[in-house]
Amino acid sequence: MISITTIWSELTGWLKSMPPKMKILPQEKVTPEMTEWSKKLVFTPSQYPMGTIVQKEFDGKTVIARLEQHTWSHDKTGKIIQGNFRGVTLYEIG
Repeated sequence: MISITTIWSELTGWLKSMPPKMKILPQEKVTPEMTEWSKKLVFTPSQYPMGTIVQKEFDGKTVIARLEQHTWSHDKTGKIIQGNFRGVTLYEIG
C-alpha cells in the first residue's frame, strides 16, 4: 500500500518540475483531437500508468496531460456519475 507521505512527496515533486504559469485547460478549449488523445491515454494503462505525464502539440500549442484518479466521470448519456475513475487532466502553459 502506498502511503499518503509517498503520494504527497511525488505530487509536490511533480508540481515543482512543471513549467511556470501552467494551468488546467478550460473545457471550452479542449478540441475533439485532444479528447481522442485523452481517451487513448486512459484506455492504454499498460503504456500510460497512473501518474504518467506526457505532452503533445495541438495547433502550435503545447498541451500537457497527467493520468490520475478522478472522483467523477460521465456515463454514456453524458450524465455525471460519482466514483473512482482513471482519468486525464489537461494543462496549458500561459
